[in-house]
Amino acid sequence: MGGESKMKMVGLALSGGAAASAAHVGVIRAFEEAGYVITHMSGTSGGALVAGLWAAGYENRELRGLLDRLERRHFDVDWRRLARRRLLRQRGEWLGFFRASRLERWLASLTDFRIMRDLPRPVALSAVDLSRGREVIFASRPLGDVLPPRTDGSSEDAPGHGKDGTPLEPATERQIKDADGAESAFRGPRGLHWEVIQEIPASLALLASSAVPVIFQPVVWKDRVFVDGGLLDNCPVAPLRALGAPAAVAVDLVSPWGWRPQRRFDGPISILFRSVNVILAHQSRTAHLAADWVIHPEIPPIAVNDFRRLGEIADAAYEWTCRTLEKQREG
Repeated sequence: MGGESKMKMVGLALSGGAAASAAHVGVIRAFEEAGYVITHMSGTSGGALVAGLWAAGYENRELRGLLDRLERRHFDVDWRRLARRRLLRQRGEWLGFFRASRLERWLASLTDFRIMRDLPRPVALSAVDLSRGREVIFASRPLGDVLPPRTDGSSEDAPGHGKDGTPLEPATERQIKDADGAESAFRGPRGLHWEVIQEIPASLALLASSAVPVIFQPVVWKDRVFVDGGLLDNCPVAPLRALGAPAAVAVDLVSPWGWRPQRRFDGPISILFRSVNVILAHQSRTAHLAADWVIHPEIPPIAVNDFRRLGEIADAAYEWTCRTLEKQREG
């Protein structure tokens, strides 16, 4: 990372990771206590929940308290439609086990029922529009050019720019003609087009970015169908740079699991999760190229729905990040 004095102001790109995403709360605390000023955030899936609430104005101590309040009751199973299909053999729309309507109401109250544009801090949340087959960015600020990691070692120039300030790829802006709340579209460093939406309710944006297909029902907004952004970008570093972050730190919780050898599989679910982890690991390797620093917090294994241990995971990530930052200062 090059030393504390060279990189005081940072943006964090928070990856998805289900319940393990509680680790992000500990990472934020460690960076702040080490004297770093977090100016921007981006997030996908569980990382989007943390980043979105940070953007709504929650400080670290408050985020830590919210972990203790998140319970299984917030995730309501769509028993009625499930029963119709399983017991009555009725055909009909069934898009996922959890409606998460309780979670959406909770998030709406936490964000004061604001739309993304009105969140006080800069944030970009990744989701996928299934109907149009492309990545969507829910943002509280307009997005600009995607700039590469800082290469000149200067703390005077804006971190994240090269000496000539050349972006990774010029962001081509065009107005979206459809009256669907989209502001503009940008081309990312891999040729992907992001549709930037600022008018959506923040609670729906947070929920859409974390709506894992089949597990959660998609978030329907106007004529759009949104699901988890991890399908295309599980660690959204490039959107963080486009948002204007002075320097980008990727906090990746998933990639290490994709690279570790696994020789035993105890059923189709374990094969499914292993397959997803491998895909995300390879996907994130490309996303990491836009980051100044990539960290993989070491945390204990946790089941995807083990809400009782969220605080433990946050504390473990905090301790690991503190040690890592201390090593960086000593180096």
